[in-house]
Amino acid sequence: FIEKIAEYMDIKSVKGATLSEDEKKYATVAQEVSKADKLIFVIDGGRYPNYEDMGLLHYIKIITKLHDKGRDIEPYIVVTKSDLFISQYPNYEADYKGFKQFIEDKFSQNINLKMLLNEATNASFYPVFYYTKNVSNAPVPIPIRDENRNVYTFGFDKFMNHLMETE
Repeated sequence: FIEKIAEYMDIKSVKGATLSEDEKKYATVAQEVSKADKLIFVIDGGRYPNYEDMGLLHYIKIITKLHDKGRDIEPYIVVTKSDLFISQYPNYEADYKGFKQFIEDKFSQNINLKMLLNEATNASFYPVFYYTKNVSNAPVPIPIRDENRNVYTFGFDKFMNHLMETE
């Protein structure tokens, strides 16, 4: 879906435009993105370091289009599955700030992410993950849940708190 957003960002109004239903969806999302003050770019940490097929170039097109229109946005880069890197930073729970910097340093070395960071110069990185456990009959680790079936998470609260502080 993301690959079409930038090309629809110049449409001023969906009403009255001769667009297919799919095109109307793209144009509507593109209009909302064009009005946004904040953009959240999601990076799948499980694909590190291979991001060629993740749509980063589409993120770059979107942010470039916003800059061309004179829009100043606050970009966030959320790195999911950051638990894949906790063995390299074992103090992650006690030192979120350090773990955040570790993830930023690690991921910003990727050429595709460097291109995004050239456009999103003031981007903040946020490592997030679900606590998981291995279960013998499950092909992948499954999220750990509390008695109310809520998933135990890491980093989401820090990210959400930052979003709320900048309102």
